[in-house]
Amino acid sequence: MPRKYLPLVSSILAGHTLIFLFNFSDRQLHGAYVATSNGQDSMSLTAWRGTAPTPKASSGLGLELDDDEGSPFPAQCTFEIVEEFAPVPEGELRRLEPLPSSCHLTVVTT
Repeated sequence: MPRKYLPLVSSILAGHTLIFLFNFSDRQLHGAYVATSNGQDSMSLTAWRGTAPTPKASSGLGLELDDDEGSPFPAQCTFEIVEEFAPVPEGELRRLEPLPSSCHLTVVTT
């Protein structure tokens, strides 16, 4: 994720955080994944470099892009697939049941 999300990503704990990714490119929710490392800054300097379109600051997503020395998404963690689900389109997310107040869910955007 972009550096501005580092505080959120830093709260990810290996083996304890369930992750869902919302992809802004295809507007779908992907998951479920479990973190295999704690969230941290720049685990891989080449992550997403040249393999996916780099968002532009003018794209309206409110992204503050980093310099060209590292990954455009330096807030990172490693993960494993928990279950292979079909991606959920953005329009279907509104139909999900609310979580009980005792649950905390963080959706990570990509």
